[in-house]
Amino acid sequence: MILEVIRVITGIMFLGYASCTDLKTRRVDDKVWIIMGFIGFLILIGQFCSENRNPVYYITFIPIMLLFLSFFLETSEKTELRKGKINKRIWVGLCCGGIAVFICLLYKLWGDFFFLHLLTIPLIMLFAFLLYNLRLLFGGADAKALITIALLTPFYPAWTPFLGYFIVKGAWPFPLIVLTNAVVLSLIIPIIFLFYNTARKDFHFPLSFLGYKMDIDSIWKKFVWPLEKVKNGKIVKVFFPKKDENVEEDVRKLKEMGAKRIWVTSKIPFMLPLFAGFITSFLVGDIMFRIVRMIWRI
Repeated sequence: MILEVIRVITGIMFLGYASCTDLKTRRVDDKVWIIMGFIGFLILIGQFCSENRNPVYYITFIPIMLLFLSFFLETSEKTELRKGKINKRIWVGLCCGGIAVFICLLYKLWGDFFFLHLLTIPLIMLFAFLLYNLRLLFGGADAKALITIALLTPFYPAWTPFLGYFIVKGAWPFPLIVLTNAVVLSLIIPIIFLFYNTARKDFHFPLSFLGYKMDIDSIWKKFVWPLEKVKNGKIVKVFFPKKDENVEEDVRKLKEMGAKRIWVTSKIPFMLPLFAGFITSFLVGDIMFRIVRMIWRI
């Protein structure tokens, strides 16, 4: 119970700090995730010791830590691997060795419920890496947060929140509950935009759900994308702006057309819903599962 509380407090502290820095600068230092992951690693060792687990479980740390560190080497620009100081063949060999160790453990411990929970750690890490490469998690910090959450909180808490979890807890990895809760909570953002625009008496469907109006000269002070641009000599609305567009050029053309206030959408980092999803996973439960059950009953 004490270790679980430490896990929750650690996650809230580091994810909260990461959310603040991501919101202000749109960057999160890798040290945040490395320290958070190291704490999760120590807590896991403490859990093994307190529960007198079989020493064979300690071998699982080899592939887990290799996958954890390899993601940072792959996504971080300022790493020894990127600079060419570490031979990629050596690193690939280490990763393959770690995977081989896990396959051997899988063969030996298959059916062990505790080991299957541990197995979710590398699986979630690989899943996060896949989401990152598919651009379903746009920021490297979001993916790093997810793999660190997998290392910090691989198990369900001892307490049951008021919405509960799956009927069979082991049927769904706990870190994925954090992710699905984050996705559900992110759907609240359009509603917040709507109330904000209604209070300011700015309404346009569907832009009132996607952003808000801002003085065109204030755009450079905020992390936003314009939802308006000049096309064929006219100002048109853009519902889904492309992230690789030339914002400076678009704003310049809008100014030439006499635009003073335009619709924009905030570059809201997914780190904020992920932080909220982490907290609600412990206090509220599995929101997505509850929604699915409600719909199924209907």
